[in-house]
Amino acid sequence: MLMEIFNIENLGKIYIDKIFFETNYPILFSCTNEKNDLFICVCCQNNGRGIKWLLTGTSEQLIIDMLENRITIREVFVFDPRIRITICLTDKYNIYENVLEDWADNSIFLPSKGEYLDADKGEYDDEITYYKIRKYKRNNALYKLNFEQIVNVAGSFNDTIQSTIGAITYLSETINDSFMEILYTINDFFVDMGDFNFEYQRENDAKVESKYFELIENHNIKYITYTIDGDNFEAA
Repeated sequence: MLMEIFNIENLGKIYIDKIFFETNYPILFSCTNEKNDLFICVCCQNNGRGIKWLLTGTSEQLIIDMLENRITIREVFVFDPRIRITICLTDKYNIYENVLEDWADNSIFLPSKGEYLDADKGEYDDEITYYKIRKYKRNNALYKLNFEQIVNVAGSFNDTIQSTIGAITYLSETINDSFMEILYTINDFFVDMGDFNFEYQRENDAKVESKYFELIENHNIKYITYTIDGDNFEAA
């Protein structure tokens, strides 16, 4: 269960998602809300003057890039200017938007310029996988179908694809090669999905999601939409 940390007007309740660095309290961490928006937050002050956090909107890919040391921590915080929140705790919580000195180029509260997370190899593998899956959940229309639906349609749909490939191959001289490649990719993907073992789901939901992500990645499919009660199918 996620731990609520803030309640911000227009954003709602904010929950800690993943902690990237902590001492006896979280220092650098991601957050989410009930709309599943994604944020990143840093505790930039914790002393006799009070506690202070900076929070901004972010994306799965930015966090992945930070975890893989491709971009600095500061770059994640200054990327999106639309949400810039300062939270201060003294005797009570005070929440401010767009406090210019906190987000300015010379701010002492933002992570230092040029500072990377400097993760060891493999240190954040679980988190990277988590954000890749989250990204696919958000952006990939295929995830709207649950795993059981996919497997149920895989067998019959694969037969249709096989027949279609056979018919189109007969007319291959007039068919664009890229279209044929898409058909073969779809066919291979559904064969693999048909072999999917649902023992994973009974054991561990994370294994199911990881297997799903692996299938998508292996077949280099950016998105798939399929209407079970209709004839619409699209892949790229």
